[in-house]
Amino acid sequence: MLLTFLLLPALVGCTHDDDDDSSTLDSDLDTSDTSDTSDTSDTAAVESIAPPADFTAAAWFTVPRDRGLAWERDPTFAIVEFTVPQFVVTADGVVHLYATNMADTTGRWELTGTDGVEWEDRGAAYLPGAFAPLDCGDRLEDIAPLYRPGGLDLVAEGSFNPDPRAPAEWRRFCLLSDADPGPAVPDTESFFYVGEPEDNEQISVPAFALLEDWSARLYIVGNLGQPGEGIRVIDVSADGLAGAPLQAGAILPSTDVDPLAVYLAEGGVRLYHTHGHGGGPGYADSLDGITFTDDAGLIPHAGDDCAQVGGECLLDPAFLHLPDDRLVLYFTRLVKNGDGTYSAQIERAFATD
Repeated sequence: MLLTFLLLPALVGCTHDDDDDSSTLDSDLDTSDTSDTSDTSDTAAVESIAPPADFTAAAWFTVPRDRGLAWERDPTFAIVEFTVPQFVVTADGVVHLYATNMADTTGRWELTGTDGVEWEDRGAAYLPGAFAPLDCGDRLEDIAPLYRPGGLDLVAEGSFNPDPRAPAEWRRFCLLSDADPGPAVPDTESFFYVGEPEDNEQISVPAFALLEDWSARLYIVGNLGQPGEGIRVIDVSADGLAGAPLQAGAILPSTDVDPLAVYLAEGGVRLYHTHGHGGGPGYADSLDGITFTDDAGLIPHAGDDCAQVGGECLLDPAFLHLPDDRLVLYFTRLVKNGDGTYSAQIERAFATD
C-alpha cells in the first residue's frame, strides 16, 4: 500500500513491488482523479450499514462519527523493519497484528496482544506455499479478516514476483477458512477473488465491512500502480462469496489507496486509507459503504515526502478502538536514505478528539 508514484522494493503489501534494496521513482504515472465522489447530501433513502448483532469483535472496529479526526503521533513506539499492519481479533480476545517482516518478505508475520498497545512477536504465520497446488504466488502481501457467523476466514493477497526489481506480474486473493480457533485451512482449489478484466490482474489490499445479514462490502485497490488505479468496492454474499463491483471504477480519488473499513457508531462506514500524493492516513465516510463524502487527510508526513532523501511517507493505516476508549491508528513509516534505499517501521498515533 504505497503511493502510486513510488516503486519500493521489498515493501510488500503496498502500492510497490521488488525485493531488492534499491528503489526507483516513477513520477510519470497518471494519477488523475477518476473517481465519482458525487454529492450525497440527500441521504433520506439510503440505508446505513451496521454490523451483525452477534459480531463480537465489532467494538474494536467502531468509531463515533465525531472522533478519530485529530491525531497525535506516538514518538515512543516503533516496530523496526516491519510494515503493513493489519488487525484480526479472535473470539478469545486476542488481537493479532499481521505485518510484513522486511527481513523475510515472503509471508505474513504475526504479533499478538490483548490491549492493542503491547505486542509479542509470534514469528511467521502464513506463507504462499500453504495454498499448493493452487498458485498463490511467491509472496503474501496483505491479509484481511472475513468474520463469519461463529468463525473467521482470512483473505490473503498473493503476488508473483519473478523479477524482484520489477512490479509483480499478477496478484490474486486466496482464502484460509476456520482461522478461529484454527489452525486455518487454506483453500487449495479456488481463489477468493481475482479482480475484473479492467484490473489487469493487479488487485491489492483487501478489507471488509460486514453487513447485518453477514454479507459484506469488500474494498480493494484495483489496477494497482497503473493509470486508473483506485479503491473499488465489491459485493460479498452472506455465504462469503465475492461477487461483482457495486460501482464502476474508483470510489475515491485515484491517489487514495490502502483501504481499511471501520463502522461509524451512528451507522455507516469510515474508510481509512493512504491519502493522496505523499501519503499520510486519511478518511472518508459513507452511509451505505458505496458512496463516500468528506475525503480528507488526517496525519500528514513531516517535511518532505519520501520521494526526497530524508523525507517520510506514512502508509497502510490500521485502526483499533481500545478497551480503555482510546483510538489508535497504526501505519507504515518509510524514510528515504541517501543511497536510494528506504528505512521502514510500523508507528502509531492516538486520537486527541
